[in-house]
Amino acid sequence: MIFLKYFLIYLDAISPLIAIIIFLVCKKVLKEKSVFYIFCYISIQLLCNGTADILYYISKTYNLSLNSHLLFHLNCIFSLYFILKFFGEVNQLKYRSHVFFLFAVFYLLYIMIKTSPFEFNSLGFSLASLIIIIYSFNYYFLLVRTPDEINIFYTSGFWFTTGIFTYYVCSFIIFITYEYLSKKGVAVGYLWRFHNILVAILCFNLSKGVLCKRRGMT
Repeated sequence: MIFLKYFLIYLDAISPLIAIIIFLVCKKVLKEKSVFYIFCYISIQLLCNGTADILYYISKTYNLSLNSHLLFHLNCIFSLYFILKFFGEVNQLKYRSHVFFLFAVFYLLYIMIKTSPFEFNSLGFSLASLIIIIYSFNYYFLLVRTPDEINIFYTSGFWFTTGIFTYYVCSFIIFITYEYLSKKGVAVGYLWRFHNILVAILCFNLSKGVLCKRRGMT
């Protein structure tokens, strides 16, 4: 049980690490912008989640109080940036920089005025999730309207989008309630471990997508 507990705690760093290794094995397809943006997105997950896990380990080992919420803020902002760039490629839409700019300004102002940089920003994470969900629906809409007969299960864009869509739809409830539950003193450890399982599912789908690219599929 102890092994399972710590495995779930560090799963949000283990999963992106495995996914990055798979992407690097398929490094030829990284020349495509859509794949490169997904690779950057996974790298952000590894960097932020991995550093947060290290801080968690240090704080537990040496009985210190270390705050990792700044890493969460960076994760949210840069994740949205690379996902919007990805959808700008696969949806054949011009990258809407004003969407990201308005979000980033709102996010930063909110944590500086309303809450604190050292607290979880439930509203910001939830808003980012909604934006990504909308872009995902737009991809699916364009996919079903395409005149070409394709097997979507062998399409990299489908697996990338499905991984992103599944993660943010399922995490939305976690994001929107996390700040409130934390302030109420509710133990949110189990909730975040479930979130880490969602990260693993996300990375599995993204890895599936890049393997489709390696086989020469779209």
